Amino acid sequence: MTGGSTVVLVPIQRGSEDYGLMTSDMQDAFQKGAEENGFKLPDGQFVLPLEDIESSVSRPDVIIYKAVMDGGTVGGAIVRLERGRLTGHLDFLYVSHRMQGKGIGQAIWFGIERLHPEVRVWETCTPYFEKRNIHFYVNVCGFHVVRYHVEEDPLERGGYFDDGMFDFRKNMEGCVKSREPVNLSTDRLTIRQFRTGDLSAYRELVDNPRANCFVRGQQVTDEGLKEEMADMMRSFDGTNLAVSLKDTDRFIGHLFGQWEGDTFSVGWNFLPEYTGKGYAYEAAERYLDLLFGSLGARRVYAYMEASNIKSQSLCERLGMRREGLLKEFISFVDGSDGMPIYEDTLLFAILRDEWETRVRP
Repeated sequence: MTGGSTVVLVPIQRGSEDYGLMTSDMQDAFQKGAEENGFKLPDGQFVLPLEDIESSVSRPDVIIYKAVMDGGTVGGAIVRLERGRLTGHLDFLYVSHRMQGKGIGQAIWFGIERLHPEVRVWETCTPYFEKRNIHFYVNVCGFHVVRYHVEEDPLERGGYFDDGMFDFRKNMEGCVKSREPVNLSTDRLTIRQFRTGDLSAYRELVDNPRANCFVRGQQVTDEGLKEEMADMMRSFDGTNLAVSLKDTDRFIGHLFGQWEGDTFSVGWNFLPEYTGKGYAYEAAERYLDLLFGSLGARRVYAYMEASNIKSQSLCERLGMRREGLLKEFISFVDGSDGMPIYEDTLLFAILRDEWETRVRP
C-alpha cells in the first residue's frame, strides 16, 4: 500500500498487449535512470534492449507481473523460479519513471515475496553505478551483496553492464517476511508508519537527546533528516515506527530496531515532555506484541547505557532479563579533552515463549 492505494501484481502473458506496453515502459524507466546516472547511448539505442527482455521471458518457469495501482500500470517485474521453486531470480523490476519515489518498488518486491512463500533464496543483480538500486535492494528489501564482477568477467553482459555488476542474494530462511504498513493502537496511543507531517516533531526529538546514544542525531542536516524520514516511511518490517497520541495524532516518540535473522535489537525514544506518563511502556509493550506475534521474532534484546535508569526500569517492566554488563563498551561523545568517553552498557533480552507466558503488570 502506498499513500492509501494498493499495488496489485497481475500475471501477464508474453506477446500480449499488456506485455508490449510494459516492455516499452520498462525500457523508458531504465533509459531515464541510466541518463540520471550519467550513462549515455547514441540516439535510438536502449540501455535495456528488447532482446534482453525477450531472452529473460523465453526461459522456463518465468512469471511476468505488471504492477497496477488505481487502475493504471505503475511498474512490473520478471521473475524465474528454479529447483522446485526453492530458488527465485529477479531478472527485472522497474517502476514507471513518472511514479518513482512513492514506495511502489518496495510494494512490488514485497508483493513478490508474498506470492512466492516457497522460495528459500532470491537472487538479483544491478550495475555498480545504480546507487539508488543498490540502496533499494540492500537497505529496503534486505538483500546482501555476494559478488562484484567486472568487465573482464565472462559473465558480463556488455553495454550498460560493462563497468561492473553487483550480485545480491536474500536468504528467506529465518527472515522476516514482508508486511503491510503497521497501524496499531493502545488505550491512548497509535503506533504506525511515519508520515511527512511528523518531520518537525521528529526534528525536535533528535535535537533533544535524553541519552548519549542519541546525541549524534543533532548533527543530521534538515535535508538528511528528510531522507531518513523517507526511508522510514517506506520501512514495512517493523524497524521504524512512529508513536502518536490517539486523540490528536501528535507525534511523541519513535520505536525502532534491526532484524538479525529471527532476532530483533529493539530501542525507543520519546519527546521529553511525554516521559513519566507511562507512554513508553504502553507503546513498547504493544511493539513487542507485534515483534513476537505477526513479525515472528524469536528473541528481542536491548542495549542501553548503565546510567539510563528509566530504560532499565522499562525493560524490567516488560519482563526482559538483564543478561550482562559490558564495561566501556562504546563511545557516543567526547570529553572536554577531545578523548572519547566510553559507556558501560547493559544488555536486556527476552524470548518469545517468555513473552507469551510472562505475568503482565
